Amino acid sequence: HSPLGLRFLGSGHNFVELYLAEIINLMGIVAAVYGIQAVLCARSEETEGRVEELLSTPLTRQRWFGSHLVFALLGSALVVIIGGVSTGITAQAAGVSTSVGAVFAASLVQVPAIWLIVGATGALIGAAPRASYLGWPIIAATFVISFFGPLLKLPHIVLDLSAFTHVPHLPGGSIDAVPMITLGVVAAALIAVGMVGIRRRSILS
Repeated sequence: HSPLGLRFLGSGHNFVELYLAEIINLMGIVAAVYGIQAVLCARSEETEGRVEELLSTPLTRQRWFGSHLVFALLGSALVVIIGGVSTGITAQAAGVSTSVGAVFAASLVQVPAIWLIVGATGALIGAAPRASYLGWPIIAATFVISFFGPLLKLPHIVLDLSAFTHVPHLPGGSIDAVPMITLGVVAAALIAVGMVGIRRRSILS
């Protein structure tokens, strides 16, 4: 196999599971792109001057920003889960030996990594709004590291910079709860930074 083929098919015996794992991992990154776009809508409302009108109502700035975060977090989770399950159903229809439960689990484990990236963008909006555009370079770097880092034989310290490096390789792999919990805790901390920042800073900076 070529190096690119080994990246997608692996060197093990169950090529189907390894291929599905890569496809679902790619869907995780697509879902993170959706999440970034969704949370950046808050910044767009701010720069376009629409927030003043919204905040002239009983709506508080925390509830305003929090609604964008909830939409981004839940929406991105739905994107990867629906995409993953649809992939599994399509694979089954084509005669591939897999299960909906397996691809559902593979999709679900992507969520902490997705939320970490969405949380990082939210933290930038709250604490350093002028730098909120950095959400896009973050996801671009994540894609390159996740899919081409092994091919380029990048050192582990670089590979570990991608949140998706720490996600279990499912279906077919094993689940380690520690990285998942760590990703979740970091994501929650970043979301908290964003919420505190929105409460404290000038809303039209």
